[in-house]
Amino acid sequence: MKKLKLTILFVVTLPMLCSADTLPVPAFLRDGKIEVTLRGGQKFQYSSNEYACVRRSASPKPEAAPTKVVVREISKVDDRPNRVTVHGGIGNTGLSVARLPGVTIVTQDKGVLFGGTYSRKLSERYSISGSAFSNDTYTLGIGYDF
Repeated sequence: MKKLKLTILFVVTLPMLCSADTLPVPAFLRDGKIEVTLRGGQKFQYSSNEYACVRRSASPKPEAAPTKVVVREISKVDDRPNRVTVHGGIGNTGLSVARLPGVTIVTQDKGVLFGGTYSRKLSERYSISGSAFSNDTYTLGIGYDF
């Protein structure tokens, strides 16, 4: 609705802004006459209050020659240097030990794991990260973007 109001306002005021009545006539041209004589000798007179004379350029500008255009692909670098990641999955959660006479049986327990990682960009190419998981696993990492 706001855009519609602005469009209507623009359409209504544009002719008023472009009208010659809004341009002031300099004092030395007020009530003067502009006389135009054609090649055939025909003369026309115009009021300087209504018309203005504008000098043509001395020589037309030559058209520019086509130039070579180089197109490069530009990608935006993410300006947010921090990243937090949440992990979830199934993995080793511990060990089970069963002792029998003369035999010890050790097995790995599997279960649901949760964890998180924090990463920080050090430069445009390198980052460092640290992770922690619910099975008491901790890691540090260095990343390289390519």
